[in-house]
Amino acid sequence: MMGYPLYLGVDAGGTKTHAVLVDADGEMIAEATAGPGNPLSAGKGVARRSLEGAVREALRFGRPAAAHLGFAGAGRRRDLERIEALVRSLGLPCPFTVSDDAKIAFYAVAGPPGAILVCGTGSIAVAYAPDGASCRAGGHGYLLGDEGSGYWIGREAVRAALRAADGRGGPTRLVEKVPELLGFASLDEVVSAVYEGGMGRSGLAGLAKHVLEIEDSAAHRIVSDAADELALSVRAAVESARIEGDPTPLVLSGGLLNGENALRRAVEARLGRDFEVLASNPVPAIGAARIARFSA
Repeated sequence: MMGYPLYLGVDAGGTKTHAVLVDADGEMIAEATAGPGNPLSAGKGVARRSLEGAVREALRFGRPAAAHLGFAGAGRRRDLERIEALVRSLGLPCPFTVSDDAKIAFYAVAGPPGAILVCGTGSIAVAYAPDGASCRAGGHGYLLGDEGSGYWIGREAVRAALRAADGRGGPTRLVEKVPELLGFASLDEVVSAVYEGGMGRSGLAGLAKHVLEIEDSAAHRIVSDAADELALSVRAAVESARIEGDPTPLVLSGGLLNGENALRRAVEARLGRDFEVLASNPVPAIGAARIARFSA
C-alpha cells in the first residue's frame, strides 16, 4: 500500500517534459511525458500544452500535497518570474515551487553540500552550500557563455575547419568531417546554414559527440579546451559556495557527460581527487519530487 501524501516533480525540458508522482517514501507512483515544456525555448503556447498534458496524466493517480518544477533558465530572475506566471496559470491543486534544471538534477542524486556540472547543448556548474544556498558558474547562454558545452564544441569545430580551409590553421580532418556530419556538401553551405537560420543551436551541438571521437589534433585540442572550461566552472562554483572538506560530492548531468567518453575522462582528470563523482545520468523529475517533499 502506497504512503501518503504524494508529491509531484516535473522536469520541463527543451525537448521533453517528464512528470512523476511519488509517495512519502519517495517511491514513484506514476510518470508521464509530453513535448517541450520550457517556454524560454519552445514558446509559451507549446510549453503550456506540454505541461498540462504531462501533469494531467500524472495526477490521474492522486492529488499531490506539493509540487516542484525545474526549467533551464529559471536561475535568472526575469525568466523565473515568467515561468512562475505560466505555472500559476496551470491551476495546480497544490502549492508549488520552481527552480532551474541543475537543482533538480542534483537533488535526484544528492543533497547539499555538493556540486553539479551540467553539459549538454549548454553548460553550467552549480554548487550547494550546507544550508542549501547555491552558487553558479557559467550557464550564460550560447552567445555569451556556455563554455565547454555541446554548442561550444560544435562551433569550435566549424571554426577550426574554416581556419584550416583558409590556410590560417594547420590541416585537420574537420574540413571534410564537419560538412559531412551536418549533411552539407561543403563548408560554404555550413556557413550559409548558420547565418540564414537553417541550422539552429541543436544542429551545431549535435556535432559535439562526433568531435569527441575524431582522431585529430584539432579535435583533441577542442575537447581539451572544453574540459578546461568545465572544470574551471566547477571549481569556481565550489569556491564561491565555500564548501569545505575533501572530496566534494559531484553529480554529472547532460548528454555529453553521461557514459564514458573523452570529455568526461578529461573533466574528471582535471578535477582529480578534490571531487567524488557520485553518479551521472540522474532522473531530474525525481529530484524535483524530492524538493517538493522537502518544501511541503
